[in-house]
Amino acid sequence: MSQFKTFIISILIALFTTSCTSNPHKKMDSIKTGMDKTEVLDAIGNPNSANFKNGQHEWIYIYFKGEDKFAKKLWFNKEVLVRIDDYDPKTLTSKSDANIENVSLDDKEVEEIKKAHTEKQRQKKHEEGFQDLD
Repeated sequence: MSQFKTFIISILIALFTTSCTSNPHKKMDSIKTGMDKTEVLDAIGNPNSANFKNGQHEWIYIYFKGEDKFAKKLWFNKEVLVRIDDYDPKTLTSKSDANIENVSLDDKEVEEIKKAHTEKQRQKKHEEGFQDLD
């Protein structure tokens, strides 16, 4: 009987952790500026829509919570995530004033965003007890 209880508890734990990790809101919260495209794809998968305009990539992710529909637009410059906007899936527009012109960054600005992300990652690893071996 105790093996059966252990089995049921294991199943419940697996279901709980799976449901928590598959929550699109939590996954989207893990996305930060400075990440590269590979990191974003690893974290949240392929976008629902991808566009390339004026040397920049725009990725749109649409997800649901119950009946409610949500969306985010991710802007990449030189393979680096430089902006994350709420996106209105009904009107197909960003909820901010972001557009290609005011998201365009020069090489130095993109590098600064990437460095800030890398430093945050190093700090997080350090806090978790890991050491970066550069």
